[in-house]
Amino acid sequence: MLAFLADAAWLAVTANAAGSLLGHGLFAQLRAAEELAMAGVPAQPAAAHLDLDVPFAFDALGEPGVSDTAGQDPTASLAADMHGARIRFVTDGDPGRARYETNRRPVMVFGEPSAVHEGPFAMERVTWA
Repeated sequence: MLAFLADAAWLAVTANAAGSLLGHGLFAQLRAAEELAMAGVPAQPAAAHLDLDVPFAFDALGEPGVSDTAGQDPTASLAADMHGARIRFVTDGDPGRARYETNRRPVMVFGEPSAVHEGPFAMERVTWA
């Protein structure tokens, strides 16, 4: 079992690194989540582009340098959504959506408004099989 979990973790890290190098970190993370779900291992796909999520995740929009990447007027409600979701997940283990599995693929998409999307990138996932 330990070897399997190590292999699953390696797959997730490797897929994410490869996807980031190609500029498609979201696709790599969803691919890793798909592989883990097929193996029965809980997965939490998430994506970030050049760490833009950090000031939103920590609700730190007023910190120096944030406006350089997030713009002059970053959306406070987006920061509240992301920060709240991470705090909820860390404290309660609740990602704010159902578990990602092969028969159901809910993914939280943070935006205006933030919402759970069912099975995004289904066409890309077909090519992974």
